[in-house]
Formats: sequence, C-alpha cells, structure tokens
Amino acid sequence: MIQDNVNKFNAKHPDIDVHMTDVAQETYCEGALARMLGNVPTDVMYADVSQQVAFEAAGYVVPTEDYFPEIRKYEKDFTKGYWPGVVNKEGKMIGLQYYGDYTGLWYNPGHLQKAGIHEPPKTWEDLLDQCLKMKQKGIAEFPCGAFFGSYGFWQTLYALLECSILSSQHTVICLIKTTTSYSWMRRAHSSRH
Repeated sequence: MIQDNVNKFNAKHPDIDVHMTDVAQETYCEGALARMLGNVPTDVMYADVSQQVAFEAAGYVVPTEDYFPEIRKYEKDFTKGYWPGVVNKEGKMIGLQYYGDYTGLWYNPGHLQKAGIHEPPKTWEDLLDQCLKMKQKGIAEFPCGAFFGSYGFWQTLYALLECSILSSQHTVICLIKTTTSYSWMRRAHSSRH
C-alpha cells in the first residue's frame, strides 16, 4: 500500500523521484535510528509517539508545520485523544497519522459491586483507586490488565494519559502508583508539556 502511494506520487510529480525503504515493524525503531545516526538522507518517515518524542529531542525530525503550514487544515479531522500524537511540546504539528484505533474498557460489574463501587471509572485516577480497592479486598489479584504487545496499546495509553478520561472507547492498564513503570509513564507524559 505504501509503495502504491509512492508510485502515485511519483507519477503525479515526475520532477521528484521518491524511493521507499522498508524496515520491519519488529526492528523499526532500531532501523530508523540507524538511518539517523548514519546520516542516511530521510525526508519522510513513520514514527509512533515515543519515537517521535525521542527523534525530535535528538534533532532527527522537525515539525512538518515549519515547512508546510497548510498541514493545520487537517487539525479538525483528529479526535481529541489522538491530537497529542501529532503535535510536539510547542503545539506544532509533527505530521499526520497513518493509523489509529480505539480499544474497549471491559469491566466486571460483579467485581465493582463486591468492592462497593457503584460505577465504572471515569478518570485514570479512578481506575487506579478502584483496582487497588478490589485488590485489597481480595476480589481479584489482577483487577485490570492489557496486552503489552499491541502497537495500538501504546498509542491508546498515551491518549489516556493525555486526556485522563476513560470510556468504552479507550484501553486501560492498571499500574500501581508506586511502580517504576507508572512513574516513567507520568514523567514521559509530563515532558511533553
């Protein structure tokens, strides 16, 4: 599909010759980083939010908006939860999204009821508090979980941290507030603002 888009672009703009280099998803970050460190000319690339932040901080990528201000016309096409993934700390658009999805929050109403909880969580903090309450009462050893291997999981988690609102459209994960992972995610999130 990507090569097809490159072919269409090249046909429409015969004075420009775009070449695509494919890097496997499993080694994409390492491959992209090798290109940057090796000064391999790279005009356009894919990057998830974590790569975007790291690559921009290292000076490997620049906001698309600096060179193509017209990109702002696409702002209205983004849902609130995905907007943080296309802008940098200064609010400039880095690029456009190629992929995004939402996953659901599934919960066990019986577990909530046993814990004395009358409604599902509405914020990140509510989720953590409810999970701790269920764990402390012995209702569930692992009150909440997520599949970490999913590419979309990390995008959705970032959207969750950014918006701090949960609904049936967001993936959630329960991390105890004292864990290293939770602290790292909060620091990473805070560094974006």
